[in-house]
Order: sequence, then C-alpha cells, then structure tokens
Amino acid sequence: MSTFVIPLNAFFEKKPLWEELSNALSIIGESKADGVEIRRELLTDNCIPTELQLINAHLQSKPLFAIYSAPIPLWNEDGYLNTIELSSIFKESDIISAKMVKLPLGHYHQTKSNMKLLGDFLQEHPSISLVIENDQTVSGGKIRPLLQFFKSVFSNDIPIRMTFDMGNWAFLQEDAIKAFSLFHSHIEYVHIKQVQPSNGNLQTLPIDCDKNELWKLINTYLSPSILKGLEFPINLSIQSINNQIDILSKQRWERTYAIN
Repeated sequence: MSTFVIPLNAFFEKKPLWEELSNALSIIGESKADGVEIRRELLTDNCIPTELQLINAHLQSKPLFAIYSAPIPLWNEDGYLNTIELSSIFKESDIISAKMVKLPLGHYHQTKSNMKLLGDFLQEHPSISLVIENDQTVSGGKIRPLLQFFKSVFSNDIPIRMTFDMGNWAFLQEDAIKAFSLFHSHIEYVHIKQVQPSNGNLQTLPIDCDKNELWKLINTYLSPSILKGLEFPINLSIQSINNQIDILSKQRWERTYAIN
C-alpha cells in the first residue's frame, strides 16, 4: 500500500497567513494523506522556529508525518558543502520530527566537493534522512551532475536518497523516462505531477486518470515503498485531496522494472 504526502505548495504559491496554513494542515489531517511536506519558503522568515512549533502541535494531533523541504542547496556556488545552512535546516527539521529533509543539489563538483566531509556531517546527525531533489536549475536539475553525485554517494556509502520530481525534467529539456531508468534505484520519494506546454510556457497541472499522461507511465513502476508526493494544484478540501489520492491508488504497480 502506498504512502501519500501533500506538499504545502499544492495550495500556496506565496507565504500564507498562519490561519491559512493552520487550516490547510487541519484539512490534510482529515484526508487520506499520510504526510505533509512543510516548505520552508512558505514560512515567515523571522518566525520559522515559532511556526514550526505550531505546526508540530498540529502534527501531534493528527496521524501525519512531516517532510521538511528547504530551498538551500547542498553545495554552494564554489562546490563546497553548505555546512552552516545545513546545520540550521537540520535543527529546524527536529522541531517537527521530520521523517526526512529534502534539499536541492546545488553546485556539485566531482573534484572539489568533499564527499568525506558530507559523510562525516551526516554521521553527526544520524536521525536525519536526507533526500536530494532534481530541481529546475542547470546545476541541480540536469541528469549529468545528479548522476555523478549519486554515483559518488553510492561508492562512498553515504546514506542519501533521491526525491524524483517527474515534472521538473521538462523545464530543462531532459527525458523523464531516461532519468527514471538511471535513478530508480536511488529514489525514496517522488513528486508526482503533470507538466505540459501552455501559451509558450510550461504549466503544472493536476493529474488526470482519463488521459495518457507521463505520470501514469512512471507511476506504474513505482514500488509501494516509495513515498508519493502530490505536487500539483489541489483545491483545499478533503474531497479534492482524497479524489487525487484515489486516482493514484487505482494505478497498477508492476514488480519488475521494464524501463531500462
């Protein structure tokens, strides 16, 4: 049985008022969702610890786990580990007892980025499960740098997994099916969405079970152990969330990967 997560940016494009955020958490908690992705960029900058404490109170009253997402790159522009920022993010994630922390890759360099330092840093935070997402930047959203990074993660036995955003590849003209074939063994969490052209731009849309869409093909090969995040616009209601979860639940999962 799959586990479903609702990222808060499914409802909000800008920072919501606390009352709006609180209402969203309550609705998610009453839905069929299992978890919520807390987005740091949607919190009030000078009140983040306080808001996280309030969020934690909500989570404790509902059967929801949290994923903490922050737009803080793992590696800075010089290819060095963002140690100070990572320490802050990890401390914040502890406030909500986050199941995992999701970050973008940033500027990984094969020769400059210190993987031993990264491994040592994570050993100092053994309760944190770190996942790296393919974002919409050239440095952190193209197949090549991500593949180099995850090969190094594997060879150095570093406990980092991947958030596979199936829609972000389109923004960088990358083949999502090819990406999935390369990264599927690293995936812990997936952002499900449908991205398509609209008036010369790309638009993220709700999924549709009646159309032949890319998400359906990839979803077919996702193990139930992979967390599924519904990262597309959803009406803020229990019924709307449940309807989208039902669409995903009806999709068939095949035990053997056919994409290779």
